[in-house]
Amino acid sequence: MQLQTAICEFTQALALVDELERSGASGKLCRTDQMEGSELSGIRAHRSEMVICEISRQRLIPAETSRSVLSGRIARTDLLVFSQKNRDRFGFPDELCICAISQKKLLRDEVIKSDFSGRFADSDLAVASAVSRRTGLPEEMIACEETGAKMLPDETEICSISGKRVNQLLVGTSGLSGKRGLSRLLKTCPETQKKAFPAELATCAASGLHVAPSEVSTCAVTGETVLIRLMVGCSISGSLLRRDKAGISAKSGRFGHPYTIRTCAWSGLQLLSDETSSCGVTGLLFATDLVPDQSAATPINQLFKSGFPTTIPSDSVAENLRIAIEKAGLKVRNFAYERSPHGHTIAYFADCSGLFGILKRQAVGFAAADKDIKLLHPPQLGQFRENFWVPEKQKY
Repeated sequence: MQLQTAICEFTQALALVDELERSGASGKLCRTDQMEGSELSGIRAHRSEMVICEISRQRLIPAETSRSVLSGRIARTDLLVFSQKNRDRFGFPDELCICAISQKKLLRDEVIKSDFSGRFADSDLAVASAVSRRTGLPEEMIACEETGAKMLPDETEICSISGKRVNQLLVGTSGLSGKRGLSRLLKTCPETQKKAFPAELATCAASGLHVAPSEVSTCAVTGETVLIRLMVGCSISGSLLRRDKAGISAKSGRFGHPYTIRTCAWSGLQLLSDETSSCGVTGLLFATDLVPDQSAATPINQLFKSGFPTTIPSDSVAENLRIAIEKAGLKVRNFAYERSPHGHTIAYFADCSGLFGILKRQAVGFAAADKDIKLLHPPQLGQFRENFWVPEKQKY
C-alpha cells in the first residue's frame, strides 16, 4: 500500500514538472501558462517580470532595456541615445538636444539655455554675463567699450554721443532731448537741475555757467547769450539786456537799452528817452517836467520872468560866458544867467541889439561850465514879446 502511494506521488510530481518552465529573466521555475516571450528576442519569462518599452511599447525582459539617466524612464537599450559628452549616460531621444557650440548631442542636464537667444549649449562651454550672471553663448557676448566687461547684447546700449556700445547701466538720459548716452558725459544744469549732454547746453557769457537753452536769451546790447535771471527788460523796447550793460534812469530806476538813455541838459541826470522832452527854443533835451507844454525849458522861462537884462554880471563866470557868446558872432550889451543845481550847466538870456539898441535882438541858450565856458549849441536869436519867444526867422 505504501509503495503504491509513493508511486502515485512520484507520477504526480513528474506531471507537475512538465507544466513548469524556467524564466529567461530570473531563472526561476514558473508555470508554463504564466510565461510569455519577449517581443524583441522571444526569450520567455514570467509575465510579471516583463517590462514595457516606452518608445516601442513592446513587452521585453529587463535585460533588453535600460533606464534614462535623466528621467528614469525605461526603453529598449538599442533605442536609447547616449550623450556625446559622456557615453556612459543614456536618455530618450526627446531628452537630448544639440549643443549650439560643439554641435554634439547632449542630455538636457548637460546643457544650459542661453538667456539671450534661447539656444542650448554645453554648460561647460556657456559663458555668464559679467553684469547679471545671465548665461549665453561665447559668440553672443559683447565687450563693453567702456569697461571691457563681457555681457549679453540686451544688456548693452549704444551711446548716442560717443557711438560706443556700452553696459546699459552706464547709460543715462538727457532731461532736455531724451537722448541716451554715457552717464559720465551728462552735465547738470545749475538752473533747472536737469541733466544734459554738453552740446545741448548753452554757455552764459556773463557767468560762464553751462545751462539749458530755456534759461538763456540774447542780450540786445552785446548779442551775447546770457542767463535770463541776469538780464532786465528794456522799458522802451521790451528787449532783454544784461543787467550790467543796461542803462538805468536816475529818476525812475527803470532799465533801458543804452541807446534809449538821454542826459538832461539841466540836471545832468541819466534818463530814459520817454522821460525827456526837447526844449521848444534850443532843442536840447531835458527831463519832461522841465519842458512844460513843449515850450522853452523851465530855466529859460525863469530868466524870461526875471525881466529883460539891463546889466552884465561882474563875476568871472559871467565874463567867460560873455566871451563865449561873442565868439559865436554876437555883440552882448547885457545878459542874465542862472546855473543849474549841479553847477555844470548855465542858462543865459542876452541882449544883443544893434544900432545903439534900435535893432532889437535877443539870444538865449545853454552853456557848459566845467573848466571853460562852452556853448552847448549856437545862440538862439529872436525876441521875447508878451511872454512869448518869437524866433528871429519868424519876424515880420
